[in-house]
Amino acid sequence: RPQDQFPPLAVLHLAEMFAIVGLVGMILARTGRGLPPMPFTPEIGGLAAFGAAMLVGIPFSFWPGGSFNTFFDIYIKVFVIVVLMIDRLDRTERIDRFTTLIVLCSAFVATRSLFDYMRGIHLVEGGRLAGAVGGILGNPNDLALNMVVFLPFALAAAFKPGPAPRRLVAALCTAVMMTTIVLTKSRGGFLGLAAMLVMLVISSVRVRPAIGVAAVVAVLAAAPLAPASFWERMVSIFDEERDTTGSRQARLDLLKEGVRVFAAHPVLGVGVGQFINFDPTGRKGAWNVTHNVTLQVAAEMGI
Repeated sequence: RPQDQFPPLAVLHLAEMFAIVGLVGMILARTGRGLPPMPFTPEIGGLAAFGAAMLVGIPFSFWPGGSFNTFFDIYIKVFVIVVLMIDRLDRTERIDRFTTLIVLCSAFVATRSLFDYMRGIHLVEGGRLAGAVGGILGNPNDLALNMVVFLPFALAAAFKPGPAPRRLVAALCTAVMMTTIVLTKSRGGFLGLAAMLVMLVISSVRVRPAIGVAAVVAVLAAAPLAPASFWERMVSIFDEERDTTGSRQARLDLLKEGVRVFAAHPVLGVGVGQFINFDPTGRKGAWNVTHNVTLQVAAEMGI
């Protein structure tokens, strides 16, 4: 999101512009080779069917206009990204370049966020790091989980045979991303980090055991450096008395409300994107999502 750093770029709508360029390039390249305009794989078919289910439910939505906007503002963008990735990331070297770019961008966001933390800005809920850019990376939990997702790629690059400067940069990326996860004080990020480390150790045993070992050692070494407020928040996962913000109970309430909404509207749900707006009598967590992907889809789109 370069427009976050250079606001005048916002008027260019860079994401949409490059999506159109990418789509036109893909269509011309494929038709020039005698192929259909876009690839069709089981994954694309499944995603298209998911979109069709959204469209079927829009007329019956709690707010049809809101569901229509969700479909075109979010779903269509995701669909385009998936199609372009499936078409273009067809060789190992392309996947390598793509993941390298994502790691560098993630490290940039993490570094900016760390500078903000030291300056005391972009902090929420008593000192949680919220991120230096807009979009989903402006939320502590989403910032942490995005770092968790791409941390293994940075760690693997640090151990991948190659030039020392490249490996050093990858190691620095790993360090700033790990630090960012801690400073968000995200419980979901912490659980995601633990799950990721377990999978990394299991999957690296046959390929490069040093990666998994290094990941565990790095976490153990960094643990004592984490602020006390981080561990206090992590303990609240298991001890509700330690949760001073009330978010633990709020999540449980939202899960129950998600189940109730699904039970009341089991066929088509309340409309895609509308759980946050659906506010029946007695609802405790209005203007919130379920914080559970499966339950969110069930409540909004039904069976």
